[in-house]
This record gives sequence, C-alpha cells and structure tokens, in this order.
Amino acid sequence: MILIAGATGTTGSRIAARLVEQGFPILLGARNPARLEALASELGIGESAKRIIDLSIAEGVVRALKDVTVVVNATSPAASSALTLARAVTDRGLAYTDISGDVATTRTLLERLGPQARASKATLSPGAGFAPYCGITAVMLGREALPGARHVKIWYASPGFKPSRGTLASEPETLAGPCLSLTAGQILDTSSFGKVERYRGSYLLTRPMLDPLLASVIPGLSDCTATVDMACAEAYTLGFISRVARPLLRQQVIRRSLERRIQSIASTPHPATEPDANNRVTAEVSDGTRSCLITLEAPPIYEGTATSCASVAARLYQRPSLFGFVPPPFLFESGAAAVKAGALKLLHTAH
Repeated sequence: MILIAGATGTTGSRIAARLVEQGFPILLGARNPARLEALASELGIGESAKRIIDLSIAEGVVRALKDVTVVVNATSPAASSALTLARAVTDRGLAYTDISGDVATTRTLLERLGPQARASKATLSPGAGFAPYCGITAVMLGREALPGARHVKIWYASPGFKPSRGTLASEPETLAGPCLSLTAGQILDTSSFGKVERYRGSYLLTRPMLDPLLASVIPGLSDCTATVDMACAEAYTLGFISRVARPLLRQQVIRRSLERRIQSIASTPHPATEPDANNRVTAEVSDGTRSCLITLEAPPIYEGTATSCASVAARLYQRPSLFGFVPPPFLFESGAAAVKAGALKLLHTAH
C-alpha cells in the first residue's frame, strides 16, 4: 500500500487522485476525519483506505505504517515531519518520498539516515516536487549529453504562481533556513543571500544554491548556482528578512503580513521563459569549453508536483533495487525516462 500523509491538502489530494487513476492501492492519511471522509468519497475508495495520523505521536506513526510499502509525505511544512516519518520508514525497510524542496531537511535525511537506509534496504527519495525533480532531471539530461560537465547553472520560472495555505505556512520558515553552496567541488554552508538583478521591470535572484544535494549523487560537479524569477525572489527576500525577525515571525500580525506579500506577487518571467508560459526549468552544464542547455516545461506547480511525486511513489512501490538515499529522478533509468515519468516536456536542447 502507498500511504499519503497530508492527503487532504492541496498537493496530497492531487497525488492521491493520480495514484487511484493508475490503479495503485493507497491509504489516505491526515488528522481531520471529516476531510478524510470527503476525499475518500470523492475518490471512490472505501472506509479502510483512511488513516488518522498525528505526526507528533511516535506510536501513532508506527501504527499508520501497518501494511504500507511506500510513504508519501505531502504535509506542510514537510520539514517538520520529514525526519519522524523517514526514520520510521527506515527502521522498517520501507520507501519514503516527499514534496519538499528544503535543502537543509534533505541533507538531514542523508546524513542521519542514509547509511541506515542502505543497511535496512530502505529507500529515501525526498524532493519529488516541482523544483528539485525538474532541476535534477534537467542536469541529468545535460550530463548525459555532455559527459564530464562540472559546472551547473539552473534557472527557475513559475509565472502566475499562487501559493496554497500550506505553502504560505511553510515557505517563510523554509526560506529562512540555511543555504548550501557548491564551490570548487565542496558543499559548504553559506549565509550569502546572493545577487539581485533587475530584468524587464522584474527582479531575478541568483544564489549559490544547491538543489537537494545534487553533488552527492552526480559525482564530479564543481559548482552550481540557481536563478529564480520575481515570485521566488520575493519569497526568498521575505525568508531572508524572517531570519532576522524569526522571534517576531511567530506573531500572527507578522505572519499575516508575509502571507499578504507573497499572495500579491505578480511574477515576471526571466530570459529562459516566455510570458504566460508554464513552469520552466533551464539547466546549463559546461565542461569549461563546451556547454549544453536543457529546458524543461512542467504543468502548474501543484499539478506538476503531484504528477512527479505520484510517478516517484509508483516507482518506489514497484521496488527498484536502489537503496539508501536516492533523489527521485535517479529512480529512473535515464533523464529521458525521468522526463516521461514526471510528465515533463523537453522544450529545448542546445550545444
């Protein structure tokens, strides 16, 4: 069975619907019985497919894993529940994935549970959401086209993105967290906020950011930067401010102010996109003399995240012989297979 924790949320319900459409056996996990009942009725699944989960109670988490093979963590913020769920999964030799793009959380899972997961034949595959899945897939394609490339640049664009309540609850804290930098082949913690540039009336933020430990699974990379469009840049700015005002962030008036700011963002695409485009990720990989540019397009963020996460959950359910820490695209045989499974569209390849 595939257990979806946070099944009644914006993304969790979409993941559940996709897995039901594909014929996979699922369990809906959430805290609210009424919302669980409504979702189960909407999906046309029985009473036995619902499980009340309180992630703050370890015994409850253990009970929820009975007869489960794969756990999909679609809760918000995922950072607050990832370690609890992933540890329980690892102890039992099961498989885990989530929708988080939080680098710090991913690194925690790798460092604390990676070796144990390999020993217990568990699979930890966090970061199946839009940004990490698409970013790593684009880099995989670039490296397949240009083996030995060591330098990576990634651009993200999310035109018209409107965050859900769960995103609004998790994003300020996530974005206020630490940043990882890949410089000269070394993964470093950095407080560098990056460089903000003006482009066509909008703002772009370029940061020495690392998609969830890309360097740990693609050997030989030397450096990696990421550029995000105005919507994300504004959110990062709020995250940076909240790092300073973290104690105040807990006050409702501050949180409401942040939520209003994020909701009011009008996204303008960066050079790798066109107006009114879907979400796009462009990766440039280079070996110092040659370069390869890959552009992928995905559906709107929550739809794209649900599709990629459902495909990852399906792959994990089929039990590939990959154990330990395995970023989602690496569950597939190649970058092209990851594109097909994640319902991504390869728009452009240039050398």
